[in-house]
Amino acid sequence: MRLDLALLADYAIAHEDGRFYMTGAGFTRIVADQVPHVHPQLSFVMRVSFEAEETGAQYQLGVDAIGPTGQQILSAVRWPISWSDQETQVHSVPVIHASFSAQEILFPVEGTYRFVVMLNDLKLGEVPLEVILRQRFGAPS
Repeated sequence: MRLDLALLADYAIAHEDGRFYMTGAGFTRIVADQVPHVHPQLSFVMRVSFEAEETGAQYQLGVDAIGPTGQQILSAVRWPISWSDQETQVHSVPVIHASFSAQEILFPVEGTYRFVVMLNDLKLGEVPLEVILRQRFGAPS
C-alpha cells in the first residue's frame, strides 16, 4: 500500500466517482493574528493505493492531527475500509479516496502541526501545517 496523495484544503469532498472536489487546496501555512487561533474550516484529502493481494483484508484508515508539542488537536479520525463499497480502480490498481472536514479547529500555539495518515498501526505519511503569527510572517495587517 502507498499514500499517493495527501493535502489540506479549505473545503473538499471525495466523490464516489473517484475524484476530489476541492477549494483552496494545497496550503501548508496559516498566518494568524494571535494564538490561540481558531480556524473556521479545513479539509484533509488522501488517496491510498493497494496491491491486488492487499485487498480484502480489514483496514482502518485514519488521520491524527498532532500539535507542535505532541498533543492531539482533533479527535482521531478513523474509517473502516469496506472493499465492496469504496474500491475504485485507477490504471488497474485498487485505490481508496477519502476526505474529512472539521470546523472551528483550535491551534493553541505557533508551530508546525502534523496531519498523520495511518493505516491500522502503519504510518503512511504526513502533511505539515505551519501556524505562524502575522507579525513574525511580515504580512501587512
